[in-house]
Amino acid sequence: MKIFWRYDDNGKIILERWKIKRLLEQEFKTNENNRSELLREKRKNILTIADRTEVISFILSIVESFPPIIKKFPNGKELTKEDLEEEVLKGLNSYFSNDFLSTLKSQKLQLFKDPIDKCCLPFLGKVVVTTMDTIEEIEYKNFESTFWDKQIIKKEYCKIEYKENDAVFYKFCYKICNNDTKRLSSLMTLLGYLMHTYKDPSKAFAVIFTDQEISDNDEAQGGVGKSILGRALSYVRRVSYFDGRNQRVKDINAFSGFERYTEIYLMEDMNKNFNFDSMIQVITGILPLKKLWENVDNISFKESGKFCMTCNYIPTGSGGYSEERRQEYFEVGNYFGKNKTPLSEFGHRLFDEWDDEEWNKFYAFMIECVQLYLRHGIISAKKINVVAKQIIQRTNLDFYNYFHPRFTEGQKVWDKESELKNFVKLYPDYRRISARQFTSWIFQYLRLNNIDYTQEPADLRKRIIIL
Repeated sequence: MKIFWRYDDNGKIILERWKIKRLLEQEFKTNENNRSELLREKRKNILTIADRTEVISFILSIVESFPPIIKKFPNGKELTKEDLEEEVLKGLNSYFSNDFLSTLKSQKLQLFKDPIDKCCLPFLGKVVVTTMDTIEEIEYKNFESTFWDKQIIKKEYCKIEYKENDAVFYKFCYKICNNDTKRLSSLMTLLGYLMHTYKDPSKAFAVIFTDQEISDNDEAQGGVGKSILGRALSYVRRVSYFDGRNQRVKDINAFSGFERYTEIYLMEDMNKNFNFDSMIQVITGILPLKKLWENVDNISFKESGKFCMTCNYIPTGSGGYSEERRQEYFEVGNYFGKNKTPLSEFGHRLFDEWDDEEWNKFYAFMIECVQLYLRHGIISAKKINVVAKQIIQRTNLDFYNYFHPRFTEGQKVWDKESELKNFVKLYPDYRRISARQFTSWIFQYLRLNNIDYTQEPADLRKRIIIL
C-alpha cells in the first residue's frame, strides 16, 4: 500500500508533502529546461507532457485502489477510502500547487534525433528504422531512446510492396515533376532530407517549394500542390506552421507557434516582400522561441527542426554564395491549378479519404524517399524559372522580356544609351526611367545569371562587354 499520510494523536489524517513528493516522482519529473513543465512516461520509451490535472488523477487513482476500510483504530474509529479522498480534495491547492510540483526531481529533456545513417519513424506499436538499404521494425521496449508522444505517427505500419501506378501520392508527385523521373528523384531526396531529423551544419538550408510558372501579371499562380507536400510531411513528422501572409519573421514573437519538439518548421505562403536574410541565423544557429508572457526558449541548432517554405514568389535577399547555399529550391510544375485539382484528377481528397491500403502505399513511398536521400544525399533539381523570377522581381517583366531574348541570341556588346532608347521605344510607359536605373537592371540580370562582364571605355563606361 502506498502510504502518503500519517495520523496525529487523535487519529486525524495528516497528508505528508515529502511522501507525496516521493510518490509522484515515481511517475512524474519536471523538465530540466522548464521546471513548470511536467514529464511523464506513459509507456516504455514514450514521454508526454503532463499537467496538474493528471497529477491529481494519479493520486486519486491510488486512493481508489485502497480497500473500503483502510485502517481500524483501537477506539473503534475507522479510516475509510472516502475519508482519505476527502482530505486529498480539501488539500488540492496546498499539496498539488504548481509551486509544489516544480520541486519534483528534474529530467533532462532529450528529444530523439536520428543518427547520421538511419531514419527512425515512430509508428503506433513500433519504430521503423530505415537505412539506405534496410527496413527494420523494433518494439518501443527494445528501442534505445525515448520519443515524445506527439512525435508518434498515428498509424500502424504495415510493410508492403507497391506498384508506382497504383499509389496515389506517388502519381501526384510524378505529375508535379512534369512526368520527369530526374525531377522526381530530386523531390524525393528533399522529402527524405526533411524527414531525416539528423542535422549537419554543412547541410543547413531551407527547402523552398515554389511555382514553376512565370506569371504575366503581378498575381501568383498558386494551387499547384505545394501545400499538399507540406501536409504529407505532417503525417510523418511533427510540423509547426508559420503563416507567411500575415506574420513577419522580424517580430519578437515570430516563432511563437513553433514548439521545442517540432521536427519540421513549415513556413507557408511567404509573401512577395519576404527577405531571406532574416532567416539565415535561425537556419544555421539558435532558434529563439518567444511566446507571449514567457521568457525566450533558445533551441540549439542540433535540437531544432528543419525549415521548409512554400511561396509563389522568390524570396529577396542580399544575394551571393552565403545566401544561395542556405536555399534548396524545387519548382512545382503546373499540372495542377485552377482548372485541374487533385480532387478532379484522383476522384477523392488526398489523405482524408484514404483507406489503410492507400496509407500503407504512402508510407512505403515516403520511406523510399528517405532511403534515396540516405543513399545519394540531395539531388538538386535543374532550375527552370527561379533565376528568371528573381530577375523579374528585382526589375520587372517588361525589362526581362526585352533583355533576355537579346542576351540568349548571343549579343556581347551593350551600349547603355542605345539600349535604353530601344527599350523606351518598345515600352513607352518607361519614358521617364533614368539611365542609372536601367543600367542597374542590366547588372541585376548579369549578376543573378553569374555572367562576367567589363565596361568600356574605362573612364566613361558607356558599353557593357560580356566576357
